[in-house]
Amino acid sequence: MKKNGRAEDFIKISGGILSALDGAKDYSKEKFKLRMLKLLESFNLVKKEDFDVLKEMCIKVREENSLLSKKIKLLENKINKKNISR
Repeated sequence: MKKNGRAEDFIKISGGILSALDGAKDYSKEKFKLRMLKLLESFNLVKKEDFDVLKEMCIKVREENSLLSKKIKLLENKINKKNISR
């Protein structure tokens, strides 16, 4: 019976060690994640959400500029036609 008791003790100790190692792994992952976040913040990078908003704004501005350029050309053509007919 003593061998069974020793085996059970060994299993309990092994389980405790594995549990402690798992906890240490989780702690290390969290510490690493926090360090990486601090490092990235120090680079002063733009967040993806902010980048996407600005990208959409730029697309709209380009479309408006294109439309305004076409309107300017039409108005210039009208002015030139009036000047020619005089």
